[in-house]
Amino acid sequence: MRQTIVDAGGQVLFGAKITDVRIRNGKIAGVCLGDTTVEGAAVILATGHSARDIYEILHRRGVRIEAKPFAMGVRAEHPQQLIDRAQYHLPERGEYLPAASYSLVSQVGGRGVYSFCMCPGGFIVPAMTRAGESVVNGMSPSGRNSVFANSGIVTEIRLSDFEHLRAEHGELAGLRFQQQFEELAYRQIGDRQIAPAQRLADFVAGKASGSLPRCSYVPGIAATRMEQWMPGTISDALRGGLAFSAADRYQALIYPEFACAADYLPAEALVFFCDHGNLRRSAQRAQEELGMMLDSLLQSGLLCGELCDFSADWEQLCGRVAGHGAAFFDSFLAASYPQSLRLWQ
Repeated sequence: MRQTIVDAGGQVLFGAKITDVRIRNGKIAGVCLGDTTVEGAAVILATGHSARDIYEILHRRGVRIEAKPFAMGVRAEHPQQLIDRAQYHLPERGEYLPAASYSLVSQVGGRGVYSFCMCPGGFIVPAMTRAGESVVNGMSPSGRNSVFANSGIVTEIRLSDFEHLRAEHGELAGLRFQQQFEELAYRQIGDRQIAPAQRLADFVAGKASGSLPRCSYVPGIAATRMEQWMPGTISDALRGGLAFSAADRYQALIYPEFACAADYLPAEALVFFCDHGNLRRSAQRAQEELGMMLDSLLQSGLLCGELCDFSADWEQLCGRVAGHGAAFFDSFLAASYPQSLRLWQ
């Protein structure tokens, strides 16, 4: 890319920082690089990660800026081998298959929770741009050959979430909300680039992690109660999204010892993962008509699952599961599964 720019007559300036913009007669005229001014008929802002100072400069110069929703959250890491086994259904992926990836999407009270920038065979790296802030990001080398995989797990941040900052910061209120979160994370450790961390199952359960697993983040991690110090808007959404039954397999993927319904299904059972409201209500009514409580369903070895991703109507669904043990169950995270059920692989 750089060579293409140079071949077209462009120039690449390393170590140069935009400190101001030049505006004449209401139009952009160039940028200031310290004491040097670079003039041009147009300025393309490819600001990249956490370039808050650029937005502050534009705002100060009267350029119209409008706050918009964005997303914030955490980064989760797991052994790449676990992702490979789940996606390829093989003990080892071998030399010809690429490092596998995954995606997660959920809703908590109408607020989206989803995976973002999943990095197979990658690393977690420092990404802070100012002192006193804690920020990490993920990356994958071209070979995807790290023994770790990681992904951002984020939730949407709405305009109403930082409305309390608008009186002081105006359209930059979202940036201040982001900055406050990053500063809060730093204060939990207060030691250079060491990042606060917690086992995901403990984060969802709301308990301290007695230990932390090996991690690709070179500066190091330290255990904290993240669900206690994170802004409630973010913490509640992430915990709710990861506790959602559709994410149950995701948690079991990260922590194999964490109970997952699919690990306890008899071989002849069927399971449906979905969140279609009409099917859910129909399933609840069907379960009530059976007159069976959850405990008896589990003890009898009948399927317990959440209806999901099924495009047919309820009657068609019933026809397909006829003759199989099937029941509706909203969440697996609070369940305890009887050891009498044969492990399904």
